[in-house]
Amino acid sequence: GNGERENTEPYGLPWDHQVSRLDEALRIIRTLWDSHGRPVTFEGKYWRLRDAVFNLPLYDGKPPRIWIASHAPRMLELTGRYGDGWVPTLKATPDEYRSRLATIRAAAEAASRSFASFVPTQVLICALGESRERMIDTAMKSRLGAAMSLLVPAEVWRQHGLEHPLGADHKGFIDIVPPRVTDEQIERAARTMTPELLMTSMYAGSPAEIRDEAAPLVDAGVRHFIVSNMGAALTGGSPRDVLRLGSLIRKLRRL
Repeated sequence: GNGERENTEPYGLPWDHQVSRLDEALRIIRTLWDSHGRPVTFEGKYWRLRDAVFNLPLYDGKPPRIWIASHAPRMLELTGRYGDGWVPTLKATPDEYRSRLATIRAAAEAASRSFASFVPTQVLICALGESRERMIDTAMKSRLGAAMSLLVPAEVWRQHGLEHPLGADHKGFIDIVPPRVTDEQIERAARTMTPELLMTSMYAGSPAEIRDEAAPLVDAGVRHFIVSNMGAALTGGSPRDVLRLGSLIRKLRRL
């Protein structure tokens, strides 16, 4: 992906022109993999190569697959031009997913790349538990739930008639630096967030409820789900959580 502020800016790395930097990096990676050990010279805006050699044999003659996390138009186009798989992490409606995948496909076709083996995925950030009602109620009473709400962009907060505690221009999870978040900001989020806002960023409920909510994405083009379960962090955890996770995975596979 094009990075997150918490993994770059605090370490003195530049936090600007992220998409352009990624575009150039991907071009360099593909160029080196296709070089067959011949020296490569590359004149870019951010990186320059002078007789750089990549002569490590590719496993079974094939380069590693590149999976790209993307949501906005420029990143989706990069995914089509360079990617072998798509890993969106933001929750999306079937129509949104279908439209974004169409942008990726069009970019692949424009670059004369085959789309036959491309793998569209979707990350399911889940609060897996007894029921949707119970898990939403638990999240609404939890500091973790409040912290999760801060990962939602300010634009989405405005759509729900709310002000983001981290500012009107906050871009959500890509923009947050956790050590800079204050207790007061988390408490403000806890006071003002709504169940509807929380549900824009996660799937909550029993394995069957999450399966049913995710199922329409398969018709929109999803071929692989990646489950990220935060349910135990909300509830304290029990052996039953493992059984629920196994049940969800089996139900998703049947889709």
